[in-house]
Amino acid sequence: SSKVTGAPVLPPLGPVPPGLSALLGMVKKIVKRGPARPRMKVAEPSETPVGQVVEDKLEEELVRKRELSKEAIAAILEGIARPEMQNSTKAYIPPDWPTKYKKDLGPYKQFLKQHPKEFTIIEHDPCNFSVVKAGQTAKLLTREGRGKSKDPNMGWRKQLFKAWMLYCKVTPKPDRNMGAFAGAIKVEEAGAESAASAGAGDATDARLGAKAAGQGSAAAPAGPSKKRRAA
Repeated sequence: SSKVTGAPVLPPLGPVPPGLSALLGMVKKIVKRGPARPRMKVAEPSETPVGQVVEDKLEEELVRKRELSKEAIAAILEGIARPEMQNSTKAYIPPDWPTKYKKDLGPYKQFLKQHPKEFTIIEHDPCNFSVVKAGQTAKLLTREGRGKSKDPNMGWRKQLFKAWMLYCKVTPKPDRNMGAFAGAIKVEEAGAESAASAGAGDATDARLGAKAAGQGSAAAPAGPSKKRRAA
């Protein structure tokens, strides 16, 4: 029988030259690493520095706000020059202030205070103020000057109304109570301060008399009924 021979056996190789060994090591590293990754493109340096770009944007924003401020001043001066605003105790506010100006220029009253050369603020009470052109006299813009020619009792009525408005401002709606509001008024102290006024004493006596009369009338029906039964 014939013997089956396999692949020819190669003779053993001799020692690998040092240069070839290093080359084979580099080839193995490249094979393990895989294909070369594409290099990221480095953006070319801008001609304008980043800081300069930021400064330019800030300058543009300042110019825009400056122009918007001039526009707002012109609108306010035009509004306060109207005849109906000359003797008003309510401040003129441009109708589009909340939508057009407030975001960039801030609250209306704060904006007026920032421009004292253009406007003068007149405080009438904690809830009301008016604005006039800087340097304009304000002697006709007080509540007292407007109300003297009318009913003199309107003075204290307005003060009472303002007190009620302040009470509503600091008191939640569910907690508001007319009795609590009236109870906060110190009648004794108020009467002592206005002792010279005859009406104060008369009003107090009338109130106490009405209270006593009401108590007496509530107990009165019990007497006659007993007499009728006895008869």
